[in-house]
Amino acid sequence: MPLKLVRRPGHEGLWITGTVTPAGAAKGVRIRRRAGSDKPTAAAEELRLIEAKIIRDAHIGERPAVRGWGEAVAEYIRHEDRSAGTLKLLDRLTEHFGDTPLDEINQASVGVAVDAILRPGAAASTVVRNIIVPVRAVMSHAAWMGWGPEPRIKSPELEEATPKPQTPETVALMIERAPPAFRPLVVWFACTGCRVGETLTLDWAQVDLSARLAILLPETTKAGKRRVVDLYPAAVAMLAALPHREGRVFRRVDREPYRASDNGGGQLRTPWATTCQRAGVGGRWQEWKVAGRPKRRWIPEIGPHALRHTWASWHHVIHKDLLRLRDDGGWASVGQVECYAHSLPGHHAASIRQIWGLTPQWQRNSSVA
Repeated sequence: MPLKLVRRPGHEGLWITGTVTPAGAAKGVRIRRRAGSDKPTAAAEELRLIEAKIIRDAHIGERPAVRGWGEAVAEYIRHEDRSAGTLKLLDRLTEHFGDTPLDEINQASVGVAVDAILRPGAAASTVVRNIIVPVRAVMSHAAWMGWGPEPRIKSPELEEATPKPQTPETVALMIERAPPAFRPLVVWFACTGCRVGETLTLDWAQVDLSARLAILLPETTKAGKRRVVDLYPAAVAMLAALPHREGRVFRRVDREPYRASDNGGGQLRTPWATTCQRAGVGGRWQEWKVAGRPKRRWIPEIGPHALRHTWASWHHVIHKDLLRLRDDGGWASVGQVECYAHSLPGHHAASIRQIWGLTPQWQRNSSVA
């Protein structure tokens, strides 16, 4: 009986069952295993790979032994210190691939991994960041060690990222309608343009409200350099209203600090989605099932990092100074910020000043244009 995909009574998911009998073989190879994906197209591709390997091994012999994925990951980690975020990605991939030989990890098997690891409908950028990039990195290192082939895995096409700033009206709605415990973060992002990781690790020892400054430490910035953040009046007022003055500045709804992480965006997923939905920011519903029970959540079309792009566009509207924008935002070159020069019309200036709290009195006592 040839291999086929079935749903077995009393068992979840798709199963690959049947017998593959190579030409001239006296006995076939019986297969009964759960497919790595419950998506029919991916499971069918896995079925074809299994069948092809059995036939090839019968007529040509088993391929020369190569190292497995697990061993390659261990060497990749041993060779150089990897970030906590990278280690987390590798753990998920290793749970899926196990000790799969490196020469069996190809476009098809990576597609199966995508379906098994990520939620349905994951964006192309999510696939690249969470699956393609770490798989390529591990396999390239293993190939350099002589342990397996160079990776031949094609990435899905990504749309060219063009920063799209939010209007002051939209951000004002986000601040107004954000959950109370999350509102300080929305104000902070809109007033400072700080990255999520820089923000969630900010300690009160780095903040001077009287001088209207915050100091970002080298170990928390993307460029690995100390950066001084000028605090606009709205940010100062928000910080002054927080009930604590020790430890991490920004806290979860239970008043506990956010966990240490290279990339804290996922920690803000639920309150960010709530904020965007209430403010009318575009998005979509993502639906899936857990143990047969339907689940769904709102996926905004932008993430918290979008407020960094928004802040940069606003900065240029107010200051008209790309060199200052480069330095204030912690970019490496003016070329990286040129895209913000004409991304928002100047007639928004009054609304931006209102959100930032730039009153005429404050401007007379500061260097803000």
